[in-house]
Amino acid sequence: MIFPYIYQKLGFTKQQADVLSNKEEYTKLAKSLGILVPNTYTDIKQANYPLIAKPVNGTGSIGIKVLKDYSEYFFFATGEDIQYNDLGKYYIFQDFIDGMTISCAGRIVDGEILFDCSYTIESSELPYRAETGFVLVPNLDTDDVLKLDMAKLIGALGIDNCAWMADYIYSNGKFYLVDFSPRMSVSAQVLIKHSANVDYNKIVLDSMLYKDKTEVNLKKCVVYRYFDLIKGNYSIKYNGAEIADEIVLPSTQTYMKRMDMLMPFLGYAVTSGVHLLEAEDKWNDVLSNIHITKLN
Repeated sequence: MIFPYIYQKLGFTKQQADVLSNKEEYTKLAKSLGILVPNTYTDIKQANYPLIAKPVNGTGSIGIKVLKDYSEYFFFATGEDIQYNDLGKYYIFQDFIDGMTISCAGRIVDGEILFDCSYTIESSELPYRAETGFVLVPNLDTDDVLKLDMAKLIGALGIDNCAWMADYIYSNGKFYLVDFSPRMSVSAQVLIKHSANVDYNKIVLDSMLYKDKTEVNLKKCVVYRYFDLIKGNYSIKYNGAEIADEIVLPSTQTYMKRMDMLMPFLGYAVTSGVHLLEAEDKWNDVLSNIHITKLN
């Protein structure tokens, strides 16, 4: 909701800000450039189910809902099941594409596009597809396809300096762009930190302030995943050396925050390894050593 104002403060032109803060507009732009996007509608009567309803101005997963048929749309439209107060904005509807969610992130420095990483996103069973986990495997074969898309889109927007991130759905050998934003990806920040052993925040800041074009050298596979555990007091005890790069145990809470609204569990662990299987085994080992001491 505040993106248009932030973009203008950051030096984006009004034309750039108007496109970047409106999912319908940058989806139209991407389609005109030959980038695959889901069929997009503002009139529900033109669409076929299942659909995904999205607030047009972007909310970071809040308010996004899969609609399987008209009865679900009616329930959604009446406000009975709505997760987002749109404050006068409207929704767009896109064809639901069943596939793997892939995100990529990077920087633009003096017009040069730097592609820092791509990773898969694990979605929950909740209807608004909240993100529950992220997996990074360095040098995916898909990167070349995504790099071409980003070169087209960023070039058409005429952006010179900023961080960027984009989300895709991969299905039947095709990549469909579903989100683009000129900001740093929080999940990419964590994944790059543990894969490349660098402070990605500092790299992005140096790129913006000093036009530094330092490349990110990814070295390890990383699993960054939330625990599917009820709230409570937890402890962890390893048999031997600690295996998590980073861990936050689930805990009791009396206040509300975004993750509380989207997911019925808290806490996460980040593990890494030369091979993905090693990182996955470590994460599962962390989970098996977590013990609840007291329920809420």
